[in-house]
Amino acid sequence: MLFNQIGAHAMKPIYLAAFLLAACAARPNPADSAPPPPAAPEQPAPVAQPVATAPNATATELSRHGWRITRIGRHAANGSLAFNANNRVNASFGCNSLSGHFSHQGQNLQIGELATTLMLCPPNVQAQEEWLSAAFARTAAYRINGNKLELLDRRQHVILQAEPAR
Repeated sequence: MLFNQIGAHAMKPIYLAAFLLAACAARPNPADSAPPPPAAPEQPAPVAQPVATAPNATATELSRHGWRITRIGRHAANGSLAFNANNRVNASFGCNSLSGHFSHQGQNLQIGELATTLMLCPPNVQAQEEWLSAAFARTAAYRINGNKLELLDRRQHVILQAEPAR
């Protein structure tokens, strides 16, 4: 019996708080229940007309297959490289993935800042990722030499070599 008296006494503040919260609750505004104003007559959405475009030769040449990176500057390398028709470039040396955008006009090629995953990689792999980032930052053009892709700096020095991936 004593427990019930203490329990009931302790519950009074809770009931009071609930009552106050209910009294403060937002009440619907009568203006909110008024019907909405009439809508303007619907106009048909404009239909976009297709634009005929020629295939992008550079993007096609770069994206016709994946590439295996064989050399970055004077360093031997072993990574994958892919350009796609949406002007995205992706690369990996088996640990992190690097990706970004590229732009081109003819043989001129610019590769934007790369996004990369941040896994802890073996030192030799991390070094290749750093070389690739530096090479991409210096890339000004490209050429296909036989079946090899060569990225060139502004002085036309080869800064990266790749061959078709098998």
